[in-house]
Amino acid sequence: MKFLISPFGKFLILLAVVIPAGIYWLYTLYADAPPPKLPEFDSGMRYCFEEKIRLGGAGFVLRQQAESADVERFNRMVDAYNQLCGHRTVSKRDSFRVDAIQSEVRANRDALWAEGIARFPAAGK
Repeated sequence: MKFLISPFGKFLILLAVVIPAGIYWLYTLYADAPPPKLPEFDSGMRYCFEEKIRLGGAGFVLRQQAESADVERFNRMVDAYNQLCGHRTVSKRDSFRVDAIQSEVRANRDALWAEGIARFPAAGK
């Protein structure tokens, strides 16, 4: 008995064989990959929160009296902050970790504010 298979049927049979093989290949490719490292997320978020406080302190000093060179330097600092931290988003599952990081940073707020002010010692005089 002979079965006739249309070209579309042959195509479907080919897909039934190729797709699982491709999925298995992708699985074997990424199965040995290490999971993403959590400290990079934590340290990156911590830096962004700390730098925002430092920039706030520096901006406060520069508003009192500032020279154009100091303002240009401050603008470069803000641009660097925006490039590093402007794209960061937080998922719901990471929100608890972010809250913990924020509370740690808030505990050091005064020291971070002082570091920001110390970046422009001539402007505060």
